[in-house]
Amino acid sequence: MIKWRARILYKVVSECVKNVSILLKKHFLAIFCLETEIIEKVVAKKNKVAKIPPHIADYR
Repeated sequence: MIKWRARILYKVVSECVKNVSILLKKHFLAIFCLETEIIEKVVAKKNKVAKIPPHIADYR
């Protein structure tokens, strides 16, 4: 009787741990993707600002 309950409890706990780990992976992946997207936008804005238009560069 105790082994049977222990086996069920083990299965339930292991399933919960697996689900939590999957949720954490998805959460951190989403954060990483969001940070990457923000960095790409910042770099794009920097590159856009740093470029000198050709008609201005000719006068230098």
